[in-house]
Amino acid sequence: MSEDLGRKVARLESINDYLESELVSLDRLLRSVGFEEGISSVRLASMETLYFFPSSPPLEEEDFSFPQIPQDYDFLDDLEL
Repeated sequence: MSEDLGRKVARLESINDYLESELVSLDRLLRSVGFEEGISSVRLASMETLYFFPSSPPLEEEDFSFPQIPQDYDFLDDLEL
């Protein structure tokens, strides 16, 4: 039981490390193409666009949440632990 839990924790830590490195990489890329605050700037620009050019009801900041990763997302299975 303890070994199984340890493997699950290690897998989650690996996934977390991967996602964190992807976010850092994306943030750097966005800063290099002119978004001064990286991901935060893109988020703000997206919300402003939705507010000023709504195709559906405007999205309030407190209603915003990032999409959830589907459970069958392929890269999770490809991570080696």
